[in-house]
Parts: sequence; C-alpha cells; structure tokens
Amino acid sequence: MAIGIDGLPLIAYYNRNTRVVSTVHCTDRDCTASDVVAHTSSGSAGEFLDLAIGADGRPVISLYDNTTHANQTTEFNLKLLRCADVACTSSSAVIVDETADVGQHNSVAIRSNGMPVIAYRAEGTKSLRVAHCTDEKCLAKTSTLIDSASNTGEYVELIIGADGLGVMAYYDQSSDSLKVAHCSTIECSAFTTTVVDNSGASGRWPAITIGQDGNPIIFFEDRFKTALRMVRCNDAACTTSIARIVVSDGVIGRKNGVAMRPDGSPVVLYEDLEDEQVMILSCANELCQAYAR
Repeated sequence: MAIGIDGLPLIAYYNRNTRVVSTVHCTDRDCTASDVVAHTSSGSAGEFLDLAIGADGRPVISLYDNTTHANQTTEFNLKLLRCADVACTSSSAVIVDETADVGQHNSVAIRSNGMPVIAYRAEGTKSLRVAHCTDEKCLAKTSTLIDSASNTGEYVELIIGADGLGVMAYYDQSSDSLKVAHCSTIECSAFTTTVVDNSGASGRWPAITIGQDGNPIIFFEDRFKTALRMVRCNDAACTTSIARIVVSDGVIGRKNGVAMRPDGSPVVLYEDLEDEQVMILSCANELCQAYAR
C-alpha cells in the first residue's frame, strides 16, 4: 500500500484464487469507496510484488511473472508494471530481467531523479541483484550483482536512504542471518554488504525505514525465539548496529511492515501466527524502548 499524490490510499495485491494482480484506489481517505482494476490475466504473475509511487504520481509495481502459457512454456521473469494515471485505471508492463528464474522476491523504490530501482532475488543462482531503470518506464536498465553467497536475497526490502542511495535488508539463508547492502553510487556499481544480525534463525520478513538521524531501522523475525526483533543502524550502511527484541509473546515477527511518524517513532505491523491476528506495535520513541499494542 502507498499514499498517492492525491492523498488517497492505493493498494496492489495478488489474488491466489484468480491468480490476477489488481489495484484498489480509494476514492476517500477512509476508503469507504474504491475502484478495483485487474492488471494481469489469469496466470501466476504477481504472487511476489511491491508498490511505489513514481515522481509523476503514477504508481509502479514490481512483480514476479511465472505464468504458464497454453503451450506449457513458463515466464520466470521480473517485470515492472507502470500505471497510466494516479488511480491506476490501466497499466503497461515491461520485462526488467528474464535471465533464468528471477524476481521471486522483489522490492521497488523511486530515486530522487524519478527513476525506479528494483532489488530482487535470482532464484537460479540464489543471489541478490539490483536493477536501475534509466527512464521512468524502465525500457532501459542496468542490473548489478550485489550478493552471491550460496543462498541469499530472500525477503529483500529496498528503501532510498537519506543519502539518496539504495539500502537493502534481506535474509541470507546460507548463514541464517539478516544482511544489509548499501549502494555507494546511484547505480550501485559499488556497494557494501554487512551481516547485521547472526544471532541464529533471524532475518526473515525485514521491514525497513529511515530514522531521523538518517540511518536505517529494521524490524524482522527472530525464528529461534519466535519474536519480533529490531536493529537500529549507527550509520547509513549499517556497518554497526544495535539489536534488541521488542515483542516476544506468541509466534510472531512475520509479514512485517513499518512506517515512521513525524516525531521519529516507528509504527510496526506484524502477524501473530499463534493467535491468527494482525498486530500493531506503536513505539513511544525511535529506540522503541516503550511501546503499546
């Protein structure tokens, strides 16, 4: 979900029953009424997707397309869907990467120049890559290998940092840890990767935001302790950080989302698998030392 330039919520989702990607554009702030538009035909395109609002106000959606056609050929590629208008009443899609099986985990953000950037996992090589579009439609792009550890790049989340550079939080299965990659250039031709938390069975479902100090804050699952864990980075690249558990009651920490209030305190959405509930964690400050649920 994102808030459009019209101030109204826009939601992109994949319907597993119909296997179609649709958008919901709310026509009022409380979303008591909305317009729903389907953007793909029945197939498997879009089970992994992400949404961002372009500089021109048009939403863009990165998605994994593994559609099986009538002739039994399958896509297995990363696409970018660009809406025709603010309400996303129609759209067009381009292939960003079709090298083997790519895009199963993906995240999109918009750079300050209005160009989309997409972080994604290459399933064939089990690595993390980032694609930088050189135009708003992503008709031209470059793709850079970020991390080629034996099995990495799952659950990747991308954000543009306060320095204008891409920051990615992702799960490294080979080390069972949370990693952060920080681009050193706009095109990410140079970058750093850091193991942020290797306390054991941690790092899945990261949700990343930027604190008032310009450094990333990440919430993620600690599977060993079935808890929601938080990392507060000490610098833009998260080369050093402080980690702590913020919620530990129940089987929690999956399917996380985070937003930052104007006062710098995070609000976190997460799943309580044990009680089958969606929970909200409201932090009292940037350190999330005291909170309400």
